[in-house]
Amino acid sequence: MSTAVAQRTGTTYEVRRQKDIAGRTRAVLTCTEGSGAVTALAWGPEEGLDLTTAAGQAVVVGATLENWLGRSPTPGEVAQLLERLAAGAGLAGQPWQLTGEQLEQAGFQP
Repeated sequence: MSTAVAQRTGTTYEVRRQKDIAGRTRAVLTCTEGSGAVTALAWGPEEGLDLTTAAGQAVVVGATLENWLGRSPTPGEVAQLLERLAAGAGLAGQPWQLTGEQLEQAGFQP
């Protein structure tokens, strides 16, 4: 296993809901590295990252894959991960989480 892959295996992607200063609920997609470093990959109104809609799922999966792969994913890669997650009920639940190990098992290598 390469060092880059070893560093990425502790990675977790998560969509959470948070209240902003004005009291509005906002959604944020974060990437937490194994070292504990957290990066916000996407954020905005709850509707924009709503995992019950196709548009929200595409935003979350696209941003997750772009960060994981280090490049923009192809539409086929986004569709592949969406299908895999739907088959395993991986888009259900709040907060939503996906690990680097799950991405590797789905065939996506950083």
